[in-house]
Amino acid sequence: MKRYIAMVVLLVTAGGLVTELSKRQRRERDAGDFTPEMQAELDRLSELAGHANPEKRREAIEGLQALGSLEAMPVLVEALSDPNSGVRIAAIRALEHLDYRIGAAGCRNLLRLARDSNPEVRSHAERALPKLCEWRAAPLILAEAQRPDCENISFLFSLLEYCTGHTIPAQQESGSIAQDASPAETRQADKAYMLTTWRDWFEHYKDKMPVDWLIDDLGAPSAQNRARAADLLGKIGDPKAKRHLIDALDDKDENVRRKALGALVKLKAVEAAPRISALYLNAKGDAARECEKALKQLVRPEHIDALVSGLAQADKKKQGAYSRLLEIASGHRAPDGEDVISHWTEYAARVKGLSALQIYAPGMKDKDPRNRFEAAGRMKAFGRKAIDYLLAALDDESQAVRGKAATTLRAVTFHYEGYKPGGPPDDRRKAAARWRSWWESKKDEETVKRLTAQLEDRRDARNRVEAAIGLKEIDAWRGVPCLIKALSEDSEGLRYYAARALRSITKQSFGFVSNAPPDERNSAIEKWRSWWAGAGEMDKERALIATIRSIAAGRAAKIRAIRALAEMRSEKAVVALANLLDDDSFVVSSAAKEALEKITKKSFFYSPREKDSGGASSSAQWLQYLESLRKDKGNERRQVQGTGGR
Repeated sequence: MKRYIAMVVLLVTAGGLVTELSKRQRRERDAGDFTPEMQAELDRLSELAGHANPEKRREAIEGLQALGSLEAMPVLVEALSDPNSGVRIAAIRALEHLDYRIGAAGCRNLLRLARDSNPEVRSHAERALPKLCEWRAAPLILAEAQRPDCENISFLFSLLEYCTGHTIPAQQESGSIAQDASPAETRQADKAYMLTTWRDWFEHYKDKMPVDWLIDDLGAPSAQNRARAADLLGKIGDPKAKRHLIDALDDKDENVRRKALGALVKLKAVEAAPRISALYLNAKGDAARECEKALKQLVRPEHIDALVSGLAQADKKKQGAYSRLLEIASGHRAPDGEDVISHWTEYAARVKGLSALQIYAPGMKDKDPRNRFEAAGRMKAFGRKAIDYLLAALDDESQAVRGKAATTLRAVTFHYEGYKPGGPPDDRRKAAARWRSWWESKKDEETVKRLTAQLEDRRDARNRVEAAIGLKEIDAWRGVPCLIKALSEDSEGLRYYAARALRSITKQSFGFVSNAPPDERNSAIEKWRSWWAGAGEMDKERALIATIRSIAAGRAAKIRAIRALAEMRSEKAVVALANLLDDDSFVVSSAAKEALEKITKKSFFYSPREKDSGGASSSAQWLQYLESLRKDKGNERRQVQGTGGR
């Protein structure tokens, strides 16, 4: 069946499965901050979008596009049903500009516009659908394709492939069509075949996630489909795909093997290292370089013994490859001229039983700068445990080692003191000293006590500000009461930094502005005190859940709390998050949906029969799912108790 060329190009990325947000959208989703002026403008334009004059409605839609807020999404989705074609086109353009998934109602409206009587509207809708729809919209697209009067069925089938990342072979490829069939009979048979096959596919996967059908697609007849499935599995990042991607390393197609290798690196599949090592030993050229690049990310010290055994049994042609694998696994190089088998056998015995950090850390002081450089890069995997080693390497005689250590430090600490590895020695020493001083303050167990005492010491205003900043950097929940007290201080600078610290630590703000009139500040401080007396004195997780349940909490506070709960993978928050899916704020409901998916690793197709208002999702499906989980856990508990009783 004929395919749209543009859609085939888009299929390579399969954006319907992996959604990328712009920096602005991430910032708004994560913070939800809206100035009063922006909120007033949003309200004005939303009201104007219902004006009787179509020209005014179109201007309102264009204004919402310029505003660029995801909160405008429900108004724009509703405008897709406007009787005026100019307004409909403006709404499509505005949604494209927002570049965010539009929910079930938006998908339905866009699919309807793809068969609009106005050809310009149809063209805009067909261009926007691949950009704005996602895999959850597959049932809606299939329902549209089943319409008796459907005239754009080729486009809809291509859209299904794009949204799901799954391709169904055309009927000619399946060999089930008569060779003497007329063109009309061929088209009709092909349409019936595709509809039936897609219905069967959806029935099979309706209760599953994209990773499930992509794993199945790793066994597809088409090498292109297998390669795309492997690529998408790496982008989705579900660990359950690791075993299947390891099997895909034996695929007969080179592109599939390369995509599977890249996906395993993204998934940090350490268990794939032995299989990749075996490929490396027999690979040449680009394939060998790709394997070596992957092994630098995946091979670990626990693989050393197996590699030494392989080295001892290898012929001379493969001893060099085994030596390179051992260098990657250990971060250590054998001295030139020494017998490699003896050296590595002795080395394996020496490091046996040591932790990975204990094995790699000596490499930071090795005589060979190449070994020190390699070890500095490997320290990133150990996070905070490696910081002391990396700080010491800032004084290394090799600029390359200093640069690698500084880069790794920035990645581990998310902190920078202006250190330049190629700068003047005095500047380097001063920057390194500042970095060490910062780390000492961070790792001290008594830091919170010291900083809170410093914050309450009225003798030095500068020290008090530094204490507020320090409490913010270490995310000191126990310092919150002192920071709330500091909001009442005479110093505007201290009030400002105390408010920043409170907002960072608690994900609350209560509208406190450091330079606001005293009455406004006092009102916000009372809210802070009231909150701390209630939810605040709980542990952090319970306090965040209380925030998203609170009617008084603002949108920004809710979104910060939702994001924090998602990062914590808080299973206790799932019911409260499900109730937020029907929130009036599109940004809040979208953030709640993303948090639920991150915590539960579960999601749902849009229902063709569901009539929603254009929000992120209805809470009904989630609450039903959570109730089924609760019952399952209850049944399991009763079974365990029954077994114990017997």
